[in-house]
Amino acid sequence: MIVEFFGPPGSGKTTFALALSERLRADGFRVTLRLSSRPGEEIRPGGGNGPMSKPSAIGAAARRLMRPAYELIVNAAHSSNGAPRNQNANILARSLPPGQILDSLRMRQYLSRLSAAWSEAACNKCISIFDQAFVQTISGIVVMRPSMADADIGIMLAAVPRSDLAIRIDTPLNDIEARLDWRHHRMGGIGRIFEYKQFSAIEQEGAAERLDALLQQSERPVICVRAGDDDEFEANLYKAEREISLMHSTLCTERC
Repeated sequence: MIVEFFGPPGSGKTTFALALSERLRADGFRVTLRLSSRPGEEIRPGGGNGPMSKPSAIGAAARRLMRPAYELIVNAAHSSNGAPRNQNANILARSLPPGQILDSLRMRQYLSRLSAAWSEAACNKCISIFDQAFVQTISGIVVMRPSMADADIGIMLAAVPRSDLAIRIDTPLNDIEARLDWRHHRMGGIGRIFEYKQFSAIEQEGAAERLDALLQQSERPVICVRAGDDDEFEANLYKAEREISLMHSTLCTERC
């Protein structure tokens, strides 16, 4: 079973995915958690949240520069299995605004990693949780192209692998703005060079709401959870846990 999260950057997708995976493991489920890693957001030993030091920022930039070359070599070595991955990447990259060459390269690189992880997850019998994946990528494109027609968004959704459940994170806009400011500061000047253009929390939330509606229209399993204060977080964590537990039982019955 594959579960993916989507929602505005800074909405708490990773935090919720971590808590959900721990809860499911406590219930006896086998869970694989696949987190997106953004240089500059690493949690230091002991939980410190201070600004990144200069060596850490330079190291993060070096990893971002070296990773594409490494992945080109890996992809070439597995070219026989690369056609579906390349097709997905081509469809999504072509949907970016014209002239976004650097963004297109970054997206292709990211989708290559994501597709490999997704293929591995599809072969596992455990619950695989992605804190962000294909739906989140499409949401990012919609933010950049708000005038895109629903039919074109539907083409992108049909082109990418389907998760068994998509979970949208709904978080108060003020909280999102504060987290994005913190992330921007932690990343440093070098790290920000590699980032996509930043959009407002309202724009990001609007794109997520639109994807949520289109997923429901296409009868794809999707739920919305609210990540607000502690009580609200706990209640919605239970909601997601219960939904996954029921779906996992149903899927096991259908596939066995």
